[in-house]
Amino acid sequence: MAAGAYHTLYVTRGGILWGRGGNASGQLGNGTDQQGAGAVQIASDVSSVSAAEESSFFVKTDGSLWAMGNNLHGQLGDGTRQSRFLPVLVGTGVQSVSAAPDATFIIKKDRSLWGAGSNYRAKLGLPNLQSRLEPAEVVFGLPGVESLSIPPAANAGETAQFAVTARGAGNLTYQWRKNGVPIPGATSAKFVIGVVAAADGGVYDVVVTGARGSVLSSAGNFAVLNAAPVITSSLSVTAADGVPFEYRVVANNDAYVFGATGLPQGLGDRRDHRPDLGCDPDSRNVCGISDRG
Repeated sequence: MAAGAYHTLYVTRGGILWGRGGNASGQLGNGTDQQGAGAVQIASDVSSVSAAEESSFFVKTDGSLWAMGNNLHGQLGDGTRQSRFLPVLVGTGVQSVSAAPDATFIIKKDRSLWGAGSNYRAKLGLPNLQSRLEPAEVVFGLPGVESLSIPPAANAGETAQFAVTARGAGNLTYQWRKNGVPIPGATSAKFVIGVVAAADGGVYDVVVTGARGSVLSSAGNFAVLNAAPVITSSLSVTAADGVPFEYRVVANNDAYVFGATGLPQGLGDRRDHRPDLGCDPDSRNVCGISDRG
């Protein structure tokens, strides 16, 4: 027997699974969100069940794991965040399952441990803090990132502080990276840019290493404000005579005002609304160069 916040599951002789109570998220697995007047037969050949809040799980005698109900955090483990009103197959070779309101833990017959759903504060025991929409194996001893602080932006000339909190076997070491490249000397849990410059803008993450391996944190973008942008795309372009063309200019730190001067006759910078090119007329950004003719 298992109970969620508003529903109950129980198995009778012969492995028949029944459910009753609330069904707003489809946790009774009868194909609707309607609460029945009595018990609803859900499945047969069931060996164990688990429930939490508005989600339901059951393991059949063949070792297959099935789930239904609320899936906001991916806790059903079916690769989506969609609620399921009918049982969906999650995996095979399963011994038992234990459900929390936003996460699920699975023990397989080979005794391995798997987790799905929210990984807030590394509750799944998995690297970084990202939710898992499909069950991922928990490897014991690997570091786990519990919190990560990457400032979204700072003004040029200010100080920017980055920090990570992690746990794992042995003494942990750290390597901060910018755009996938290790930053020399940035080998502590805290990383500080003393005086922010335009070139510091980019995507940051950190590699945490322990006695049994390394994990990579999730990444965060850091923008530098009130600084001259650094143009990262080529300023040289070749176009055929008489053929309309567009060329996007890419700059680091997302300039607030981005204009082009000294263009050949017939060419102009464009500010029209082109979401595919990242052009936003409200920001007054010049997104690219185009043929006015």
